[in-house]
Amino acid sequence: MSENEAQKTPQATFLVADIGGTHNRWQRLRLDGAHLHVDTTWIGRNDDAATFHEAWQRALTALPVTEPLSQVVIAAAGPVHDATITLTNRPTWRIDAATLSRVLGAPVTLLNDFAAQAYGLLTVTDAECERLGNPSELAATAPIAPETSAASAPRSPQATVPQPGERPLAVIGPGTGLGIAFLWQPARTPAPLVLSTEAGNLRLPLLPELATHWPAIAADAPAQQPYWEWLLSGPGLMRLHQFLNGATLAPEAIVAAAHADPESAAAHTVTLFSRLLAHFAAEATLMAWATQGVVLVGSLANAIAPWLRRREWHDAFLSGPRYRDALAATPLWLVHASDLGLRGAAYVAFRQARAAR
Repeated sequence: MSENEAQKTPQATFLVADIGGTHNRWQRLRLDGAHLHVDTTWIGRNDDAATFHEAWQRALTALPVTEPLSQVVIAAAGPVHDATITLTNRPTWRIDAATLSRVLGAPVTLLNDFAAQAYGLLTVTDAECERLGNPSELAATAPIAPETSAASAPRSPQATVPQPGERPLAVIGPGTGLGIAFLWQPARTPAPLVLSTEAGNLRLPLLPELATHWPAIAADAPAQQPYWEWLLSGPGLMRLHQFLNGATLAPEAIVAAAHADPESAAAHTVTLFSRLLAHFAAEATLMAWATQGVVLVGSLANAIAPWLRRREWHDAFLSGPRYRDALAATPLWLVHASDLGLRGAAYVAFRQARAAR
């Protein structure tokens, strides 16, 4: 934040949250002059609370929140409708901005969780971003190695921070569900814009890689209509492994086994999963002409990072029938930061506080 911005925004206390499909993450932040400080962070498991009301009561006790709040921003895994969010994969969790505002005594803004992820990109550093390079820049194969940290990840000479422009960035992350949002900043627009979507729920096409197992995949899906998130998520990784190998393993176990043995059934599952992610990323790029770049985020994308560095993955990204040259010129990134949702919510809280002046 610049000194000029600091003069426009007095001292303030913010409460922000990132409500995913598995965890609910909360932060109390303090704006002091030119600096935004994280006072406290608390993470709860969604399975420990039957409703959102119970979850936020736990959070307020754990943080705790005792001083007046200036802004509250909550990002959650579902579409925003009439200032409410019902979590897509947890329908008993309903978040109502008006109710929270009355209880907390502060303005409450609701965001889709991937809108917050997109805004969070505005805070990343070069050290947190790995450029995934074009196929011509990669070896025919890259070794499958244990997961690397952001500091030790292979770096492309073109590594940089993804920046929104006239064309959108596509921000994609498989997790409990499959999130995607677009971030861009048209000319003469004072602040970046975000479009959140539910594109993970688009119907999954019959891709060549899935043909052998398609009857079982379709029979198992709701209304016998598979959709991208049905396979391209943590639960989807489990389903994919079951379809391919007849065995049920947790996503973490599948990834660990794949790292341990590149020739294992689990490695075959992760390879196919990563190809599906490449196909979806290409579809998303063309959907919004997001040739400013594709940015992969989240713990699952980072867990399968070695597969994303292989030429095979980039070949899958370019395997569609049209606009291969445009896709080949589209920058691809993997972001290692694990708190983008909270950062994005804090960015919005700061922006709201400044606008209220």
